[in-house]
Amino acid sequence: MNILPKKSFTIEVDDVKYALDAGGNPWLEYSLAMHAYASVGLPAMPFEPLALYLNDEYLGYYNLVELYNEDLNDVYNSKGELFKIELWDFAKDYPIQGESEKKFPSNNDFGSLSRLLTNCANMEKEEWVSWIEENTDMENIARYMVVRDYFGVPDTSRLNFYIYFSPKAVILPWDNDRGYTYSDVGGNNLFTERMLESDEFREIYTTLFQKYFFDDRPDNTEYLIDDLQVYLDNLKELLEPSTQSDPAWFLEYSAFVEEYDSIVKFFADRGDEILASDAWTGLL
Repeated sequence: MNILPKKSFTIEVDDVKYALDAGGNPWLEYSLAMHAYASVGLPAMPFEPLALYLNDEYLGYYNLVELYNEDLNDVYNSKGELFKIELWDFAKDYPIQGESEKKFPSNNDFGSLSRLLTNCANMEKEEWVSWIEENTDMENIARYMVVRDYFGVPDTSRLNFYIYFSPKAVILPWDNDRGYTYSDVGGNNLFTERMLESDEFREIYTTLFQKYFFDDRPDNTEYLIDDLQVYLDNLKELLEPSTQSDPAWFLEYSAFVEEYDSIVKFFADRGDEILASDAWTGLL
């Protein structure tokens, strides 16, 4: 038995780069979260589950996902800039962009990202609100935040997301593979928390939260939970045979069943838990 965690890989096929992601909880949670982001209208890259072989040796189940690239410019009809975020002390690192990477265009200009982080760390509320209402895509950031906040993904407070400027800032999801938590809603780092200082943004955020996760009336076509449950069930059926033979010790069948059951319970409990929380009440 392989006693070491599986390794993730990056591959390139016909000039397109892909991640072969082993993930932290790779069976269901990561794929489901990215499906949720895509379902609310973000250009989240779809996952393709596959069995990976190297020289006829089975290395196990992986998620194949295309890396973000300059095709985003076509999505947003703009020549934008993309940054992969890694910050140790959010908006207070030195240099201000921390260890973040610029993915494109291929220059070393971090001006857009540094400006956002500096303003986030230093502007007073009135000036900050005026700035974000002019310089961020509030609708798209709200779509990102309601999914992240609903699932309580714990590893995106200082890394594992992208910021795309087109020229307005948009947050794009990545690497949401560390399990779901019952954490408070209302953002999870200085940037996302401060977005809610805008009354206009808070209205967008709470309205989308209700539409996607709370308002399960039959005529509400935006309610996501039913669609996510169908996606989860289909993924479980597809992957179940692989759980019998994956060489990684942490991917045994009991872990697969436990992960599925925990998500079903999460769907049953999470909405009421949020609605009863002081954090949600404070947003209304």
